[in-house]
Amino acid sequence: MSGNHYFFPPTADPTYHEVTAASMDWQDNLYGGALAAELDRQHIQYFTNKVFDFFAMVYGDVVPATGFGGAGMTFEKANFDPIAQRTYQHYVTHWVSISQAALNKPAILRRWHEEWTEAYRQGVDGQLEPNEVNDKGNTVQLPVPAEPVRHYFLRADDPSKADQVQALVRRLQRIDVEVHRLTAPLAVPDFRAYGRPEAATVLPAGTYWIPMAQRQKHWIQAMLNEDTYVPFPYFYDVSGWSNPLLFNLDGGRSGAVLDPAAEAVPPLPEPPAAALPSPVPSVALYQMSSGTSARESAGWLRYLLEQVWQLPYQPVTSSQIAGGALTDVDVLLVPNGVSTVAANALGPAGRRALVDWVNGGGRYVGWRGGADLAARLGITTALLSEPHSDVAGTLIRVLTDESSPLAADVGPVDWVFYDYDLVMRASDPSHVALRFPVAGSPDFFVSGFARGEEELGGTAAVIDEPVGAGGVILSSTDPNFRAWTVGMQQVLWNAVLGPDAVAGVAARAGSAVRAGRERAARSAAASIRALESPLRISVPTTSAEAVRALLGRYGATSTTRQTGSKTTFLVANPGGLTGDDHPFAAALAGDLAAAGVRVLAFKAP
Repeated sequence: MSGNHYFFPPTADPTYHEVTAASMDWQDNLYGGALAAELDRQHIQYFTNKVFDFFAMVYGDVVPATGFGGAGMTFEKANFDPIAQRTYQHYVTHWVSISQAALNKPAILRRWHEEWTEAYRQGVDGQLEPNEVNDKGNTVQLPVPAEPVRHYFLRADDPSKADQVQALVRRLQRIDVEVHRLTAPLAVPDFRAYGRPEAATVLPAGTYWIPMAQRQKHWIQAMLNEDTYVPFPYFYDVSGWSNPLLFNLDGGRSGAVLDPAAEAVPPLPEPPAAALPSPVPSVALYQMSSGTSARESAGWLRYLLEQVWQLPYQPVTSSQIAGGALTDVDVLLVPNGVSTVAANALGPAGRRALVDWVNGGGRYVGWRGGADLAARLGITTALLSEPHSDVAGTLIRVLTDESSPLAADVGPVDWVFYDYDLVMRASDPSHVALRFPVAGSPDFFVSGFARGEEELGGTAAVIDEPVGAGGVILSSTDPNFRAWTVGMQQVLWNAVLGPDAVAGVAARAGSAVRAGRERAARSAAASIRALESPLRISVPTTSAEAVRALLGRYGATSTTRQTGSKTTFLVANPGGLTGDDHPFAAALAGDLAAAGVRVLAFKAP
C-alpha cells in the first residue's frame, strides 16, 4: 500500500452483522492490543481503524472470520519502504500474533467452541446477529430486522438453471454447509421469495433446503441473505453479494418451525462448461484505456472467455482498429474504461472504421465506459447520464423482455450489479432488453446499500439496438463484474453467441434518419465526466464547504453534483489508485468524522 506506515486491526466501520463478537474481540483486543503495544515499544509507526472495513464477503480477513470463526486480520505495509524494513515489521506482527495465540490457547479454543454452539442455537431460534458499529461517533443506520430466519430454500425446478444451482450448492458445501433436498412437497406458511412479500407457498420435491440450525449459520446468512443491512454508509468495497441473486436463482427463506421430509445432499461436482455453438463467431476484445477500471473489467472478461467459456478471441488496440483489424470480426467486446481516452486514441480513422464496421454487420457489445464510447461515436441513440444516487456495489432486480434473444435461459427477471453506474434511456422502447422496474412497484428491489435509487426506475439496463446491417448491445452495468454475476453472464453469452434481435437492415449510423437522435446521444455523453476510479463523498449540502476545505488541505481536485439537499464530490484519482494505495483516502475518512460531517455515503476507489 502507499504511505509509510503499517496497518493491522481494528478495522473501520462497517462490520458485517454475522461476524461474531469473539472474532471482533480477538482481532481488536487480544491481537490488536498486543500488536499496538509491541509496535509502540519499538517505535514503529502504524495506523488502525481507517480505510479497511470488515463488511463484504470477498476478502481474506472477513471470509475466515465469518466462514471459519477465526480472527481474520489484514496486515499491510507501505511498499515504498525498504524491503528489509517491511520484512522485519511483518516478522514482528506475525510473531506477536503467534505468541498471543500460544499464550491464550485454552481460552481461545473454549470461546471458539462456544461460538459454534451459539451459532447452532441462533439457527434453531432463527436469530440473526444485530448490527453494530465500532468507531466512536458512528451510529447504526439500518438495523437488522428482528423477524426469525430458520431456513433457506433454493428452487431446482427450472432445467435451464440446473448448472447454476449445482454450482451454488457446491460452493456452500465446500465451506461445510449441510445441504438437504426435499423428498416430498413442503408447505411453507411464511415463505419469502427474494425481494418479495411473505406468502404461503408449497415448495416442490427436489428443492434444496439449507437449515440455519447448524454450526455454519453465520456463513449461510452471509451467502444466502436477501440484504446485507449496511450499518454505516462507508464502503471500501461492495455492499451487496447475495449469491442466489448473483446466480439469478429462485429461492427464499422462512422463519417457521418446519420438519421437512428431506435427504442430505452428497458433495456435488463442478458442473461442466457450457457447449459453444457451431460455428463460433469471430470475437475481439478492445480494452479502451490503461487505467485501473479498464484493466480490471477487461481482466475479468479475459478470465470468463478463457477459463469458463473457453471461447477463442483476439485482443485489438486502437491503432489496429484504425488499420482495419475488425474486417473479419463478428463481435467486438468493449468493457469498462475511460471513453474519452479511447475516442482520442482511435482518432478519426479508428472512429470511422468502427462506425463502418457496425453499419456493415458487426455486433458491438459494450458496457459502462464501453456504452459511453458507443454514444460518443454515434453508433447508439441511447441517452446516457450521470447518476445522482448513491448505490455502492449493489444488486438490483431488472425485468427482461422475454421475446428478446438476450433473455434466452434468463427468465423474467435478472439481477444487475450496480456501482455508481450511468443511467441509460433508450430512444426507442423496442430496443430495451432488460429494464429497471418502476420505482416503488413490487418488482423494484435492492439488495445492498442504496440512497436515491428511485432515479433508475423505468430506465434501461440493457439495450439491443439494430444499426445498419449490424447492431449495438449496451449495458449500463458490468455484466461480468469480477466474474461473479453468473445471471448476467448468461445475458452476455446471448449477446456474444445468440442471434440478432432484428432480422434485416436498419437505419445506418450517420444516416439522416438517425441524425437527430444521434446528436442527442452525443450531447448527453459529452456532459458525462469520464473520470478514472474517483473517490466519492456524498454529504448534506450544509456540510459541503467543510468537505471542500478538507479536500483543499490535500490539494485534491474535485467536481461536485448537487441533488436537492445533497452534494456529491467526485474526487479525481489520476493514477486510478485503490483505497489502500490512495494518498489520502484513509486520512480523509477520519477527517470527515473529526469535523463532525454527517456522511451520507463514502466510497473509496
